[in-house]
Amino acid sequence: MAKKKHDIKPSGKSEVSLLLAMMDATTKSWKNELRGISESEFKWQALKGGHSIGMVVLHCAMAEYWWIHGVAKGKKVDMKFIHSLGYKRMDIGNGVYGTPLRKPKAWYLKQITDVRKKTKASVKRLKATHVGVGRGDQEYSLRWILHHLVEHEAYHHGQMVLLRELYKNRKKR
Repeated sequence: MAKKKHDIKPSGKSEVSLLLAMMDATTKSWKNELRGISESEFKWQALKGGHSIGMVVLHCAMAEYWWIHGVAKGKKVDMKFIHSLGYKRMDIGNGVYGTPLRKPKAWYLKQITDVRKKTKASVKRLKATHVGVGRGDQEYSLRWILHHLVEHEAYHHGQMVLLRELYKNRKKR
């Protein structure tokens, strides 16, 4: 019997390409976990204003966009785009994700895909040691930012899976 091989294959030989491949692997993993999810499951909230899978997906897209375009590249953040993802509904620091947007599940998933394409285009010529725009006395290398985004999305992956399980078991109590 042939062994199933597991690996993360970068598109190039740089640290950046490896970290981007890790981001893609993380996204692929939670998308596989959510395969077959219904629209109502995707937007369900255990608590009013709390997490829903859909709004967590949008939060991940916003975070990636902000870290790459606003910090790593030092570009002006397109607030119109950020607001289109429901930013005004959220107060993440206080655990408020707001009411899910009235968009189909496919729209939510397209946002993370589109942001990832922009991320790859934005960083392909940067070195891992590239330092983006700092805040205060803080500086962030591209390597740290990409690692942080892998870690961030993996954290939220767990939340999405937990929300799905809570949804499935909500009537059994």
